[in-house]
Formats: sequence, C-alpha cells, structure tokens
Amino acid sequence: MRALTVPDQGAYSNVVGQATPLPVTLTTFTATAEGTQAVRLAWATASETNSARFEVERSLDGARFDRSGAVAAAGNSSSAHLRMARH
Repeated sequence: MRALTVPDQGAYSNVVGQATPLPVTLTTFTATAEGTQAVRLAWATASETNSARFEVERSLDGARFDRSGAVAAAGNSSSAHLRMARH
C-alpha cells in the first residue's frame, strides 16, 4: 500500500532508503485471505495530512509490484478513518 500526497504524489511506504514520512498516521492494517485468489485489506488512520489516495499493489515474487487498485484518502483530517479493499 502506498499513501500518496496531493501535489507531488511521491511519498512511498515501500521504498528502501527514502526518509520521507508518510502523510498519514496508520493505526491498524490487516490482510485476510479470501479463498485462493483474493485478499481483503483493512486499515485505519488516526490522521491524514494532504493525502490524495492509497494505492494497493500486489506481487507474486516480493520484488516486482503491480497496482491493483486505489482507495480515496481523506485529504486533511485529524479524525479516525477505516478503509477496506478486496483484491
């Protein structure tokens, strides 16, 4: 999952060596298998700053990732938000 900011679209949660903090405070994240072909993702944030969307990615080998969907973010919020996606 990537949390992308509105103007630069460049804050990544899975880039090694990058010191850019995510624009969200993630409080929970779960992934649950649904059969053999799908995964149900659920996550909650306590706050979001200038966030545009969460991009969901998947990988068969853990090295190459492909985008499988996107979920809208709250933009600017200090309230808790729960999101779910099935991919």
